Amino acid sequence: MGSLTRSEEMRFCQLIVEKEAAFNCVAEIGKDPYVQFKDLNPDVNPFQRTFVRDIRRFDEMERKLRFLESQVAKDNIIIGGRVDDGDYKVMGQAELNQLEGTLTDLEKDVKNMNESDAQLKRNFLDLKEWDAVLDKTDEFFQGGIDDQATEELNMQDEEGLVRTDKIPVGYLVGVIRTERLSAFERVLWRACHHTAYLRSSHIDEELIEENGDRVNKSVFIVFHRGDRMRGIIEKVCDGFKARLFRNCPTTFKERQSARSDVRARIHDVQTVINQTKEHRFRVLQAAANNLNQWLKQARRLFNIIFQLLKT
Repeated sequence: MGSLTRSEEMRFCQLIVEKEAAFNCVAEIGKDPYVQFKDLNPDVNPFQRTFVRDIRRFDEMERKLRFLESQVAKDNIIIGGRVDDGDYKVMGQAELNQLEGTLTDLEKDVKNMNESDAQLKRNFLDLKEWDAVLDKTDEFFQGGIDDQATEELNMQDEEGLVRTDKIPVGYLVGVIRTERLSAFERVLWRACHHTAYLRSSHIDEELIEENGDRVNKSVFIVFHRGDRMRGIIEKVCDGFKARLFRNCPTTFKERQSARSDVRARIHDVQTVINQTKEHRFRVLQAAANNLNQWLKQARRLFNIIFQLLKT
């Protein structure tokens, strides 16, 4: 067996063992750095080989470990646990089954926490936007915006642009990203043929979206006449991904009551988010302490089975 990378002569040996003992034999022989395994069936499809199921099994284990590793890194947790490179001990079947169960449970728990956290953040964002809408709507109406809107729409009637003076004035309230507001106003103005009255107000604090991005948003109110015009406004809002709040209370007292309720709910959701975050950190911290050792064992098991595929 000659090769440019070998400095000494090597011998070709064949070892015949029972299938049940093959794993342990290869594990022991593999501790010797001067052994090379030769594929005895190079023409056989990998999926038709004896130990292919074990390859899939250990590949799945490594996938779960990589998932946990990514989650640990995402939370900026330091992976601990010193790994002894000179330790060639291989897990027994009982330990292996236990590790598989542990990884399965950890993956399930972390994914459930991720889904729960995402849902909580969606709820929190919805509540913060709703709180801002209630607050800004009060500002709009305290400034007499309804009278201004009615006067503006009546002036458009007198100019002959529209003939809808007998149709009552309605309005829509919503939230949009501040960066889209100017374009939104221009498109709305054209789509409604200058028959909509829009005012907006910037939300003071940045809002955190589900993916963690901090964004600036604004509350807007659009006055209009008629269901047809309302439909046009809704389509424009949909195009700009603006969120409409159709259940906004019409009186100051109702808005005040709704604001008290929504702020209590914001506090409750924030408490649950913090508790979920703390629990997630504890789970991932415990996993991080063992992650290096688990990865080492998974790679070793995978390499042993990979060599067994050559038999």
